[in-house]
Amino acid sequence: MRIMIVCPGRFSLGELHNAMLLAGQLRRAGMSPLLVVAPQNAAYASAAGVPVREFAPRLTRQDAQLAAIAREFDPDGVVLADHHLLTLEPAPVTLDGLRALGRPLAAVDSLALGAGAPGMTMEIARLPGAEAVRRWYAPRIDIPPLPEDVTPLRPVPVAPPNRTDGAFRLYDTPPVVDRDRALAVRTAHGVGEDGLLVVFPKSAWASTAFDYIAKATGSRCDHRGLFRAWLARILRRLDRPVTVVGVGRGPAASGPADDAVRFVNSAPLPLRDFTELLGAADLFLTDNITSCAMARATLLGTPAVALLHEGGTVPPQDPADQAVLDAFEEHLPGVLFPYAVFPYGWRAELAPLLTGNPFLDAVARAPVYHAAAAAERIAEVLAASGRGRVPGRDELLASMTHLPDGPQAVAAWLHTRR
Repeated sequence: MRIMIVCPGRFSLGELHNAMLLAGQLRRAGMSPLLVVAPQNAAYASAAGVPVREFAPRLTRQDAQLAAIAREFDPDGVVLADHHLLTLEPAPVTLDGLRALGRPLAAVDSLALGAGAPGMTMEIARLPGAEAVRRWYAPRIDIPPLPEDVTPLRPVPVAPPNRTDGAFRLYDTPPVVDRDRALAVRTAHGVGEDGLLVVFPKSAWASTAFDYIAKATGSRCDHRGLFRAWLARILRRLDRPVTVVGVGRGPAASGPADDAVRFVNSAPLPLRDFTELLGAADLFLTDNITSCAMARATLLGTPAVALLHEGGTVPPQDPADQAVLDAFEEHLPGVLFPYAVFPYGWRAELAPLLTGNPFLDAVARAPVYHAAAAAERIAEVLAASGRGRVPGRDELLASMTHLPDGPQAVAAWLHTRR
């Protein structure tokens, strides 16, 4: 059985990561998967251990090139990973082009947006000076629903497991952390016996977009640097030496923020290396409630905290903390907007994903713009993990037990299309 998995995203490594996991599962089940990816992601995708083909580097529609790849590969089915990326990024292919291939078509729907999402807010595009950003994102975006002839495949996690239509288990059995390798990873990052290793993947696109806004407004604001200073104020309260590893494309954000909190930067890591980093970490932080890496960390037994701004005004706090927040607003007015996914917002829009989802219900959340309260929540999670309780892990494992795995879900989809 030959399955062509089309990955249109250039920036969304989480969606590509999921596609790679699915491709590896298909290969191990005796199927023949092919990944079609953007050229800048080809080397990363090759770690899946399956054949990889590249789109052309130009930012033009390439439906004809995809049709040529399909004629050569002759797939039994085509999987789009992910459905929403055709709208959220400049995509090299269209849904009509995929349907025109004349093969059974499924779409990964990891954010449960398959029914469509009209009027999704894009908060970053609403900020003063964001005109340059609107080349990519309008302040509001409509994600169309999947046509009836396109089958949704919903990977758990992060998609809800109670949706029988296309829900499947994204991960095999939870990986086992190699303690010797974990110690080597911690030593390589300079983490001492009493230190904390924190992993915080960040979107390089978001930082670049803020650079565009700062240039347009003449503020010369470095959002990356401001946020690093703010995060240091949170983590300093843990009263232990902290090393924060930022994983992602973009300029390095290295060097000590103060005596207690040190930041290092890593380019996107091969899947095995990233898994080892997650398994060696004491804590995973994210500003994206939909982070698939958060689920990966939780399965490994690494506690995770989502730093979110879930609504309302930021409450008063320590004057020194308030001064840092005031600097955010001074340089980038309106930047302290509520969000579930930074820098887009998406609190109401993700209701289908967040409702009845045992994993995301159990994810520890902390108020990102209240340093003392965020530090207190993080300390609670670290203390619980020290007692062998990782928030969300039991719920995640239980939610996945009754689900088919990726190959079973793909086989069932293709059986219905015969």
